[in-house]
Amino acid sequence: MPIGEHRLKNYKIQLQIVSGPKYDFSLIGNARRPGVKLSSTTVDFGPCFVTRQPVPIQKMLVVSNIDNSAISIETDFEKKPHCDVHLTPGQVLMPGGADQTDDKIQIPILFTPREIKSYSEVLTLDFNNLYKVDVHIKGEGIPLQLELKDPDQA
Repeated sequence: MPIGEHRLKNYKIQLQIVSGPKYDFSLIGNARRPGVKLSSTTVDFGPCFVTRQPVPIQKMLVVSNIDNSAISIETDFEKKPHCDVHLTPGQVLMPGGADQTDDKIQIPILFTPREIKSYSEVLTLDFNNLYKVDVHIKGEGIPLQLELKDPDQA
Protein backbone atom coordinates (compact mmCIF):
# COMPACT_ATOMS: atom_id res chain seq x y z
CA MET A 1 0.00 0.00 0.00
CA PRO A 2 1.45 3.39 -0.94
CA ILE A 3 2.26 5.91 1.78
CA GLY A 4 0.90 8.74 -0.36
CA GLU A 5 -0.44 9.24 -3.87
CA HIS A 6 1.76 7.65 -6.51
CA ARG A 7 1.56 7.66 -10.30
CA LEU A 8 3.27 5.14 -12.53
CA LYS A 9 3.55 6.13 -16.18
CA ASN A 10 5.24 4.21 -18.97
CA TYR A 11 7.27 2.05 -16.63
CA LYS A 12 9.05 -0.48 -18.84
CA ILE A 13 9.43 -4.12 -17.82
CA GLN A 14 10.54 -7.15 -19.76
CA LEU A 15 9.40 -10.73 -19.28
CA GLN A 16 11.82 -13.40 -20.45
CA ILE A 17 10.45 -16.92 -20.83
CA VAL A 18 13.15 -19.53 -20.19
CA SER A 19 14.13 -20.97 -23.57
CA GLY A 20 11.44 -18.79 -25.13
CA PRO A 21 10.54 -15.30 -26.31
CA LYS A 22 10.88 -11.93 -24.54
CA TYR A 23 7.86 -9.73 -23.91
CA ASP A 24 8.03 -5.96 -23.34
CA PHE A 25 5.38 -4.24 -21.22
CA SER A 26 4.67 -0.62 -20.42
CA LEU A 27 2.89 -0.16 -17.08
CA ILE A 28 0.62 2.74 -16.22
CA GLY A 29 -1.22 3.15 -12.91
CA ASN A 30 -2.22 5.28 -9.94
CA ALA A 31 -2.23 4.32 -6.30
CA ARG A 32 -3.17 6.00 -3.04
CA ARG A 33 -4.51 5.17 0.38
CA PRO A 34 -8.27 5.21 0.91
CA GLY A 35 -9.35 8.50 2.46
CA VAL A 36 -10.49 7.45 5.92
CA LYS A 37 -10.34 9.25 9.23
CA LEU A 38 -10.69 7.58 12.64
CA SER A 39 -11.78 9.44 15.76
CA SER A 40 -8.86 7.74 17.52
CA THR A 41 -6.46 4.83 17.17
CA THR A 42 -6.68 4.16 20.92
CA VAL A 43 -9.86 3.40 22.85
CA ASP A 44 -9.03 3.64 26.56
CA PHE A 45 -11.71 2.57 29.01
CA GLY A 46 -9.48 3.37 31.98
CA PRO A 47 -10.19 1.79 35.37
CA CYS A 48 -13.56 -0.01 35.51
CA PHE A 49 -15.15 -1.85 38.41
CA VAL A 50 -15.31 -5.65 38.36
CA THR A 51 -18.78 -6.63 39.57
CA ARG A 52 -20.48 -9.95 40.25
CA GLN A 53 -22.90 -9.34 37.41
CA PRO A 54 -20.68 -7.67 34.79
CA VAL A 55 -22.18 -4.81 32.82
CA PRO A 56 -20.46 -3.84 29.55
CA ILE A 57 -19.16 -0.32 29.15
CA GLN A 58 -19.50 1.08 25.63
CA LYS A 59 -17.43 3.59 23.67
CA MET A 60 -17.85 4.56 20.04
CA LEU A 61 -15.13 4.59 17.43
CA VAL A 62 -16.11 6.94 14.59
CA VAL A 63 -14.78 6.17 11.10
CA SER A 64 -15.30 8.78 8.37
CA ASN A 65 -15.00 8.44 4.60
CA ILE A 66 -13.23 11.58 3.36
CA ASP A 67 -12.59 9.99 -0.03
CA ASN A 68 -14.43 10.56 -3.30
CA SER A 69 -15.34 6.87 -3.67
CA ALA A 70 -16.99 4.19 -1.55
CA ILE A 71 -14.81 2.38 0.99
CA SER A 72 -15.49 -1.05 2.47
CA ILE A 73 -14.58 -1.73 6.08
CA GLU A 74 -14.09 -5.17 7.65
CA THR A 75 -12.51 -6.71 10.72
CA ASP A 76 -11.68 -10.24 11.79
CA PHE A 77 -11.82 -9.36 15.50
CA GLU A 78 -13.22 -12.26 17.51
CA LYS A 79 -15.43 -11.57 20.51
CA LYS A 80 -13.76 -12.17 23.86
CA PRO A 81 -15.39 -12.41 27.31
CA HIS A 82 -14.03 -8.94 28.18
CA CYS A 83 -14.17 -7.21 24.76
CA ASP A 84 -16.50 -7.11 21.78
CA VAL A 85 -16.71 -4.99 18.62
CA HIS A 86 -19.98 -4.54 16.74
CA LEU A 87 -19.12 -4.05 13.08
CA THR A 88 -21.52 -5.52 10.55
CA PRO A 89 -19.68 -7.59 7.90
CA GLY A 90 -19.69 -6.02 4.44
CA GLN A 91 -20.09 -2.48 5.77
CA VAL A 92 -19.53 0.22 3.12
CA LEU A 93 -18.94 3.93 3.70
CA MET A 94 -20.22 6.02 0.81
CA PRO A 95 -18.41 9.16 -0.33
CA GLY A 96 -19.63 12.59 0.79
CA GLY A 97 -22.55 14.07 -1.11
CA ALA A 98 -22.92 17.40 -2.89
CA ASP A 99 -22.65 19.21 0.45
CA GLN A 100 -19.21 17.58 0.91
CA THR A 101 -20.13 16.00 4.25
CA ASP A 102 -18.26 12.79 4.86
CA ASP A 103 -20.06 9.50 5.49
CA LYS A 104 -19.49 8.20 9.02
CA ILE A 105 -20.00 4.98 10.88
CA GLN A 106 -20.02 4.59 14.63
CA ILE A 107 -18.52 1.29 15.75
CA PRO A 108 -19.56 0.27 19.28
CA ILE A 109 -16.74 -1.22 21.34
CA LEU A 110 -17.82 -3.00 24.52
CA PHE A 111 -15.54 -3.61 27.49
CA THR A 112 -16.58 -5.90 30.34
CA PRO A 113 -13.79 -6.43 32.88
CA ARG A 114 -14.14 -9.78 34.63
CA GLU A 115 -10.90 -9.85 36.60
CA ILE A 116 -8.78 -7.38 38.50
CA LYS A 117 -6.08 -6.82 35.90
CA SER A 118 -5.08 -4.70 32.90
CA TYR A 119 -6.54 -5.59 29.53
CA SER A 120 -5.17 -4.84 26.07
CA GLU A 121 -6.48 -5.83 22.64
CA VAL A 122 -5.80 -4.80 19.04
CA LEU A 123 -8.68 -4.24 16.62
CA THR A 124 -7.48 -4.33 13.00
CA LEU A 125 -9.73 -2.49 10.56
CA ASP A 126 -9.31 -3.46 6.91
CA PHE A 127 -10.30 -0.85 4.32
CA ASN A 128 -10.99 -2.05 0.75
CA ASN A 129 -9.11 -5.28 1.59
CA LEU A 130 -5.91 -3.26 1.01
CA TYR A 131 -5.26 -0.84 3.85
CA LYS A 132 -5.17 -1.91 7.50
CA VAL A 133 -5.29 0.27 10.60
CA ASP A 134 -4.74 -1.02 14.14
CA VAL A 135 -6.87 0.39 16.95
CA HIS A 136 -5.60 -0.34 20.47
CA ILE A 137 -8.25 -1.11 23.07
CA LYS A 138 -7.27 -1.00 26.71
CA GLY A 139 -8.85 -0.93 30.12
CA GLU A 140 -8.34 -2.10 33.65
CA GLY A 141 -10.48 -4.15 35.99
CA ILE A 142 -10.41 -2.73 39.52
CA PRO A 143 -12.08 -3.99 42.73
CA LEU A 144 -15.53 -2.65 43.53
CA GLN A 145 -14.59 -1.95 47.15
CA LEU A 146 -11.49 -0.06 48.10
CA GLU A 147 -9.45 -1.73 50.79
CA LEU A 148 -9.06 0.68 53.68
CA LYS A 149 -5.89 0.32 55.67
CA ASP A 150 -6.09 0.47 59.44
CA PRO A 151 -4.06 3.56 60.45
CA ASP A 152 -2.73 1.65 63.48
CA GLN A 153 -1.18 -0.99 61.17
CA ALA A 154 0.47 1.47 58.79
